[in-house]
Amino acid sequence: MNYQDVLIDMLQHFALGLHRTIADLPQEALQWQPDSEANNIAVTVWHVCRALDVLKVKILENLPDQEQLWYARGWAARTNYDPAGLGVGGFGNLAGYTLEQVKQVPILSAGESLEYFDQVYEALNDYLTNLKTEALEQPPPGWPGTSGPAPDQAYDVLLMFLLDNREHLGEIKCIKAMWNRRWTNPKGLQDL
Repeated sequence: MNYQDVLIDMLQHFALGLHRTIADLPQEALQWQPDSEANNIAVTVWHVCRALDVLKVKILENLPDQEQLWYARGWAARTNYDPAGLGVGGFGNLAGYTLEQVKQVPILSAGESLEYFDQVYEALNDYLTNLKTEALEQPPPGWPGTSGPAPDQAYDVLLMFLLDNREHLGEIKCIKAMWNRRWTNPKGLQDL
């Protein structure tokens, strides 16, 4: 197994975990916030999708914003939400958003969230599958200058994003567990 295989494996395991975690969630669970300043599951999933979309298109391929699947597959038009220029690096992926900007993020259903995720997953998986291994050892061509010096290797960036997404999956599972305790067992009674 080489670096490329490891990255593909990590991406595939993340996809499976995300599907298992949110596929059957009702809209109420997707929108529920543990507190007024916390992200809900829907926003966190959107962030994960946007981060991977931006990673592939802007950072790894250095292509224009309109090549991101959020635009190319009509999500921006469908939701009437254009995140371009927002947050860290202007990437519009939730990082660096104010609370007011977070409130503007569209709340997708579980099905819509997974549809967008699957589109991004397919594109990134294809990219990784067809990538020459040597390209992983090169600096990422679209690394934003405002985010500090470019990492030495695209592999490092991919690893950073995929590990970050695993952490977000844990966050999603935690919010789901809190919602389940609160709404399916409001008195906190244990099943006997």
